Amino acid sequence: MMETFRNFNEWLSNSVLVKLSSIGFMILILLIPDAMIQSLINERQSVSNDTKTQISEQWGKCQVLTGPVLMIPFMKRETADGKVTLSRENVYLLPERLAISGEVNPEKRHRSIYSIVVYHAVLQISGHFSRPDWNALGIDSGLVIRNEARLILGVPDMRGIANNVVLRWGDLDFAADPGLQNEDIAGSGMSAPVDWSALDKGNGVDFSLPLDINGSDMLGFVPVGKETDVDIHSPWKDPSFTGAFLPGESSITDTGFHARWKVLHLNRNFPQQWIGNAFKTSDSQFGVRFIVAVDHYQKAMRSAKYALMFLTLTFAVFFFVEVINKMKIHPMQYLFVGLALILFYSLLLSLSEQMPFNFAYLFSTLAIITMIVLYSRTIFRNPKLVWILGIFLVILYGFLFILLQMEAYALLLGSAGLFLVLGSIMYLSRNINWFQPMTQKGKSE
Repeated sequence: MMETFRNFNEWLSNSVLVKLSSIGFMILILLIPDAMIQSLINERQSVSNDTKTQISEQWGKCQVLTGPVLMIPFMKRETADGKVTLSRENVYLLPERLAISGEVNPEKRHRSIYSIVVYHAVLQISGHFSRPDWNALGIDSGLVIRNEARLILGVPDMRGIANNVVLRWGDLDFAADPGLQNEDIAGSGMSAPVDWSALDKGNGVDFSLPLDINGSDMLGFVPVGKETDVDIHSPWKDPSFTGAFLPGESSITDTGFHARWKVLHLNRNFPQQWIGNAFKTSDSQFGVRFIVAVDHYQKAMRSAKYALMFLTLTFAVFFFVEVINKMKIHPMQYLFVGLALILFYSLLLSLSEQMPFNFAYLFSTLAIITMIVLYSRTIFRNPKLVWILGIFLVILYGFLFILLQMEAYALLLGSAGLFLVLGSIMYLSRNINWFQPMTQKGKSE
């Protein structure tokens, strides 16, 4: 009985299948702390986003300008059962020509270890309105309340307004007032009275207004002009053009970017004039987002998702050392090495919050590789094998660093890398007799 137990125990300790099964089980167990680290990254990113929201609420949120649009009230006549009733409605007239130009100056605002990109935009808005075609709208021109016409500009966050806005309407100036009478065009914004006589002179009227506005993350525009021309300069070097339209002309250099959009009324899905809330304009917005390209939380999360590959390949090295050199490595030693590999992601996360990501990656890599290499000296007792392990880990972490820097070609490079790794493992293991106990000498021919 004792002999049988001894033989069974020896089989367990020398079986390649049992060894591989135990390694696989440890990898699965180690994925639990890796999942916990990924959860921690999400939590830290959530705290960062909350902090950014607080800063943007104090400075100014994402700003998407809608307008200027001319709002003209009129009395709508309806006849029912021989009775005539009048109800108040608004007609909205869009400009024939709209030009917006200016400079946008972004900067990073910090709170504790977190930061957000905010901006101050100095814009000049100008354009031209033509006389409305009352017949096309089916409106009796005698029922138009001309003296209550207002020019409205939709601004999502009025806290970002940084100047007193004065509308130049023809030859007259009108101060803008906060608030909109309704939400037909936008949820919030400002409006200014206009002189109707200037619009009634035949050729329409030109207008202009300066706008200094604070915001964060994005500056956008809605193309309300029959022809909308937006020209923006900024010293920001990493713009992301977004929305329904990309700029027709753009240049990005080390000193910033310049972008110009030209949008025609035929490019959007709403007309030049309508009554009430018949159309929504938000689907046609476009603009520029001021981003920090792939922040450290995103890179840390992408790194943590490669934990399975790192565990598998590093354990494979230790396993081949066992098989080829006929030595025994205890499962606990595998476990300690695996925990060191998982610790890398925690180090990377904590250091990247305090310094640039590339330096955090370098320090974390050096710390973990040094720890594993020094520990492997007591396991391998062969300087050559220790050096091979060290070089392998340097290549592995270097490969991951390159993957994190590449976005468009990350999948291609990752697939090619895994192909080469699998090919190398198949080549190195081609002469191993998998049926032979691990501690027996010799190879299959």
